[in-house]
Amino acid sequence: MTDEHIVPYGLAGNSLVLPASSCIPCAEITRDIENDVLRKQMIHIRTALNVKTRNKKDRLTEFKLHQSFSEDGTFEDAARQDATVQPKDFPWRFHALMMDQAGFLRGVPKFEPLPWKHWSIGPAPTIPTTEKRTVATYVGQINPYTFARFLAKIGHSYAYAYHGSAFAPMLLDLINGKTNGAFRYWIGGDLAVQPPQPGRLHHVSLQKVQRGGSTYLVSVIHLFRLLGTPVFHAVVGRLR
Repeated sequence: MTDEHIVPYGLAGNSLVLPASSCIPCAEITRDIENDVLRKQMIHIRTALNVKTRNKKDRLTEFKLHQSFSEDGTFEDAARQDATVQPKDFPWRFHALMMDQAGFLRGVPKFEPLPWKHWSIGPAPTIPTTEKRTVATYVGQINPYTFARFLAKIGHSYAYAYHGSAFAPMLLDLINGKTNGAFRYWIGGDLAVQPPQPGRLHHVSLQKVQRGGSTYLVSVIHLFRLLGTPVFHAVVGRLR
């Protein structure tokens, strides 16, 4: 059994750790989820804010900036130009999802499609001086399903830290990638973006919700609070 960071080390260091709580196969699954999110989807903001990393020697010292230009500002004849820039000059953004209440809490069927929108925050890209017009600037990526599994892993781990096996878990199939891309039944959030909280990085808490005569645990996850970001909810499971 290996230690499991509730909030990944690459976001919060050793602030929340469950000792000897993951078998090797499970640890490999959560490692792959976190590597995708931390090293691809959040690499720019993690570098910009100088958050934790296990291997400082591996921290990127330059980024590839991809921009597309055209004569008339349309995509039809756009040509891509690449440049190497320092992290301080890269137009980083925090990419996330904007969602309303999870499907379970709304009483909808498990695999009924529910809406979500891409949301991001960060400085506007600097447009270089050119006779052509900028059509697009690459500022990062997000995989919605992997991001949802990332939230589910944080929510489940946090609930287990407080309640152990006293709840029937609902997120394991999602964490293990066995829901065929569906995640909105278990994962939701607030449509209102919270105001920035200077000096505050992340926050996780638990709520209890009554449904059908049973009590369910819902993890509330707020990442990068200092920027002013959405709050996410993960329906963890039913208290036994």
